[in-house]
Amino acid sequence: MSLYIITILLFVLLVSYKITKRMFADNSNKLLKVGCFSYGYVFLVYGSLTSLSVGIFPLVIGQFETIVTKEKFSAKVVSVREWVDKDNDGRSTTMYTPTVEFKLNNNEIINRELNISSGGGYDIGEIIRVAYNYEEDKLVAASLSSIFLLLGGGLMASFTSILMVYGICYGFNIPTKYTGLDIIKFFFIAVFMPLGMLVLNGGMICYLYNSWFNGVENNHPIFVDIICVFFVTILTLVKVILIKSLIKGEKLFSN
Repeated sequence: MSLYIITILLFVLLVSYKITKRMFADNSNKLLKVGCFSYGYVFLVYGSLTSLSVGIFPLVIGQFETIVTKEKFSAKVVSVREWVDKDNDGRSTTMYTPTVEFKLNNNEIINRELNISSGGGYDIGEIIRVAYNYEEDKLVAASLSSIFLLLGGGLMASFTSILMVYGICYGFNIPTKYTGLDIIKFFFIAVFMPLGMLVLNGGMICYLYNSWFNGVENNHPIFVDIICVFFVTILTLVKVILIKSLIKGEKLFSN
């Protein structure tokens, strides 16, 4: 076990203990009440938030850096790996992961499996835009759907990070005004949430467009399309209301 993982584990243990202890601070029998069950529950929840934050952020940042800063290539799909993904209810979905091939400027041929999978499948010979980090031998799909996926992961990691910091403030009784969380909360509500709705809406519109008009086959049941249509309608209406309110200069958020 690396020093990094040990440090994270000790951090979660400490913050979970402080949170649990403060939860029972007003109880006269707090030393008896704070038992293994309560501490274990807090540790599980806070540990999950921390693992999501420290796990997703480096992945998202690394892939964004590759897409933005590294050279782009047009890669050809040379093979497709088919595999089955099962959910907790036992339902299975067939997924497809492509292997692509492209040539660098020095005529070196790169053959790698991409970092994305799809239920719609890929055609042999299909061209996919990719970004390649030669120094780290890292290949990232530079498609719109891949960018939407990264934005969604970044927003989720931002949300869990805010909750993680709130846990520290609560456990150690630190006023949030000293941490800047009030400003972060405003930007989360006023910026990140609308951006998240935009990303989610765009992703579902892309899915529906590819399924209905672009000839992309998938084996998802019909209710998936129905759910997507419902949420696209709701999110579009919310965005229209938000834009109208901004144009009229109405105050959307109050202190």
